Amino acid sequence: MTERNGTVQTTIGPSRTRVAVAAWLAFAAFYAMQSYAFRLTMGQSIVWSSFLWGEALFVGLLALQTPFTLGLASRFPLTGSRAIRNRWLHVGFAICFGMVHRFTFEVVARAIRASEETPFDLTRAWQSTVATFESGVFVYFIVLVAAHLHDYYRRYHEETVRATQLRADLSSAQLETLRMQVQPHFLFNTLNAVSVLVEEDPAAARGMISNLSEFLRSSLIDGADQEIPLSRELRLLERYLDIEQVRFGDRLTVQFDVDEDVRDVPVPALILQPIAENAIRHGLSRRPGAGRIEVAATRTGGAVELAIRDLGKPPEPTEPTVGTTGATPPQAAPSGPGLGIGLANTRARLEQLYGSDQKLTMTSIERDGLIGSEVRIWMKAREE
Repeated sequence: MTERNGTVQTTIGPSRTRVAVAAWLAFAAFYAMQSYAFRLTMGQSIVWSSFLWGEALFVGLLALQTPFTLGLASRFPLTGSRAIRNRWLHVGFAICFGMVHRFTFEVVARAIRASEETPFDLTRAWQSTVATFESGVFVYFIVLVAAHLHDYYRRYHEETVRATQLRADLSSAQLETLRMQVQPHFLFNTLNAVSVLVEEDPAAARGMISNLSEFLRSSLIDGADQEIPLSRELRLLERYLDIEQVRFGDRLTVQFDVDEDVRDVPVPALILQPIAENAIRHGLSRRPGAGRIEVAATRTGGAVELAIRDLGKPPEPTEPTVGTTGATPPQAAPSGPGLGIGLANTRARLEQLYGSDQKLTMTSIERDGLIGSEVRIWMKAREE
């Protein structure tokens, strides 16, 4: 069943034919049992040969109307701009089908049973038709409604598949955009640092180039997938932080606290590096003295929680201005969801990949005299 120009287009393929045959066989069995129980209740004697061919004839004539009902369902859909008109038309069609079915059954059955004692009587066949044609009407509406329900399900399935594909395409585009945005900026800073180290510390420059090569190779390989194991994502982050440690020297220390049972859980590729870069650009590089980047990963039940924190010394208190008392309290470096390309892109990617099964928060923190910010990602764990 397909939809074109607002109408329901119904086609019968091999699989649908098998379903229709199975449905009619089930209906025939149900109808025969019901008819058998009714005759027993009424105390009527049953001649099995006559009973079985009579039931088969009755249900078979109903089944023959299925293609015509599907054709009318296609031509006159129950929804759309002409829904009211079409529904009244189907009422008329149902009555016609019910009458034709019952009259055909009465004529054929009476012709087969005709004898000298019970001659064929067309008038009695018509009278019986007028009195008992409702079963054909009922079956017509069952087939009609089933056809439309099947069409609604098909369209819903197609829209779901289309929406899933669009989300995947959007997420891929966002990942590619992220790679194009991050790498030029990161390369510029790294190559600038290498140019300085070549003169001052050639060994450190060679190490930095090696780390840069490994980082780019890993980002190209891992970045081709939407999701990778957390262990691979952490290796990529370590390569990036190794480069930054060469740039900042003793000013930057890094700590990892990762639970073993979370290392194989799939996470979005390149989810941590942009956050770490954001933390360094807007945290460590703007604060005096040394700083620390902490990376944590835990698993609680069916959820994975990732956290990146940047901590550093607060700025020195400034002299009080005239007319005020006391010193200006220390302020943390500005932080918020709008800083850098990392967080905005990360939020969008998490939404596309996990829907409502994820959350990203960014908060200011203070610990042991140090200030900074923490980005925390919560998402439902997916097993490989």
